[in-house]
Amino acid sequence: MERVCLYARVSTLEHQQFDRQISDLEAVIIAQGYNLDQIDYYAENISGFKKTSDRPQLTKLLNKIESEPHLYKCLYVQEISRIGRDPQSTRLFIDRVSELGVPIYIQSINQKTIDENGQRNYIVNIVLQVLMEFSGQEVLQMKSRMKSGKLQKVTKEGQVSGANQAYGYMNVDKMFVINPDEAVVVENIFQLYKQGNGTQAIAHTLNQMGIKTRLAKTHSNKNISFKNTNSKKLGASVKWSDATIRQILKNTTYKGKRIYKEVTFDCPAIVSEQLFDECTAIRLGKTHRNFLTTYEYLLRDMMYCGCCGKKYMGVYSTRVRDSKIYKCTSTLTRGGACGNLGINISLIESVIYNQLIRSESLLKLLENPNDLLKDIETDIVRLEQLLLNEKEAQEIKQKEIERLVQIYTSNNSFLIEVYEKQQDEKLQELESIKNKINLTERELFSKKLILTNHDKKTATIEMLVKAKSNRTELRAIFKQFIGKLIINTLDKKYTLITMFIKLKGVTLISTVKTIINVGGIKAVRFKENRKYQYMQIVKMENDPVYVDNILKVEKEDILNEYLRKVNQYQQELELYNSAGFTLTDTPALIDVPRENLILIEDTYPLIE
Repeated sequence: MERVCLYARVSTLEHQQFDRQISDLEAVIIAQGYNLDQIDYYAENISGFKKTSDRPQLTKLLNKIESEPHLYKCLYVQEISRIGRDPQSTRLFIDRVSELGVPIYIQSINQKTIDENGQRNYIVNIVLQVLMEFSGQEVLQMKSRMKSGKLQKVTKEGQVSGANQAYGYMNVDKMFVINPDEAVVVENIFQLYKQGNGTQAIAHTLNQMGIKTRLAKTHSNKNISFKNTNSKKLGASVKWSDATIRQILKNTTYKGKRIYKEVTFDCPAIVSEQLFDECTAIRLGKTHRNFLTTYEYLLRDMMYCGCCGKKYMGVYSTRVRDSKIYKCTSTLTRGGACGNLGINISLIESVIYNQLIRSESLLKLLENPNDLLKDIETDIVRLEQLLLNEKEAQEIKQKEIERLVQIYTSNNSFLIEVYEKQQDEKLQELESIKNKINLTERELFSKKLILTNHDKKTATIEMLVKAKSNRTELRAIFKQFIGKLIINTLDKKYTLITMFIKLKGVTLISTVKTIINVGGIKAVRFKENRKYQYMQIVKMENDPVYVDNILKVEKEDILNEYLRKVNQYQQELELYNSAGFTLTDTPALIDVPRENLILIEDTYPLIE
């Protein structure tokens, strides 16, 4: 009895069943004189773009025809796209079946690939080639539309699929929303990092506090495979690591900028963009020597660039020729610096300190020194936890060294070169931990000292003089009356500093404008010859105007006005001197006296 076969296929993209194809082809086969008992069925749910060898039913059909070429009188398909969507693979299949003498009937065009005389139907072949190309292009367009639709749903409508969202977020009715419990953890991670804690210290703190990772919560009783280590671990045992903390710090989703398929779009933010960018600047500026108490920058988080609006950050190195400056964080990002120059740490800190200690009006802003204590008490708690972490790390490292010694002394095959190398590495790591402990204890002592110093109700000159030798205390004082400082380089010699005053925690509109002579210490070889000079300007015709911290007045106009004032002062000085008078209240530049200089080397030597 003669036999025929049919092939039906649907893909996962089409969301259909192949029952309709089969019933339609059965009707055609019966109409051509066959009955259902003469039909062999081959059907599958698989992509038409897959190769024949990757499609089980099509492979089975081809193998059957190759092993028994005369078994089937005809192969029936509904349309050419059912054989395949890829023109090349489909062409190869049709050619091979035709070579074996089995015609393929395509219902959509009511034609066979081999005519009644057993010859290839070349007209049909041409039509099939066009249809195959069209079929492939049609699916590519369909996929493109589907991807575009999904992109639209994700980027415009905020939809997501799956439960595994970034830590701090969750899927609620297919919407990307903040997980309030995890968001608190994310905020703390950024705050701790901004305060100077390293990623390892933050991870250790979270683990000690018993805060579970996402996997520990969702897969507590399941084994998790880790590709990077080819190992498995019970979900409940997955702890916070420095790598996980770094991933969170890098993920722009947390500042409300989510990336999907290389498209950046807005999403719910957990931290402010400013805090995220500050942490990014810290992370990109990190070196192996950085640690939270390496140097207490008095103006940290207070300085902004008047050129691009970004924050200034402190850069300190103990080597004489290296930088000891505040500089714009734009230098750490792609595209390079915005054009604003850095400013010497000692210079600007000394100028601010001298202005405060000379000004009764600024001193009055420090109405209640005890208001400083809130931040200090928070810092003390943080430092005590950090000290505990480092002491635990010290104990672990000491035990590792002891075990290494035991292994070496009990194992004659252990090479002395290997032992000495490992011992040196562990001793260096131990020394680094000890230095961190030393620095943390010193920072902790400084902050506790503030608690005893600030028990008065009003600020005094004596209090400021005493704080000069305690950078932690001095920074707390600066934070009380400085809302922010905006820096603008006028030229290689002069820099404009606009200080916004803060009163009871509120930054006021009123400002103190200062021109600092940065040229007084630049390229000066000997420290004793450096000049720490500035001029405080009460009123300017070209008064600085800022929008989002960016100066909107031409800096050349400000510089020219300043130079005119200097020239005017010099003329007045000469006039007064020629008349036998002394001009003291309108100097061109004010020199910061030696007793008011805040020099890095004098106040905060680093541990080498």
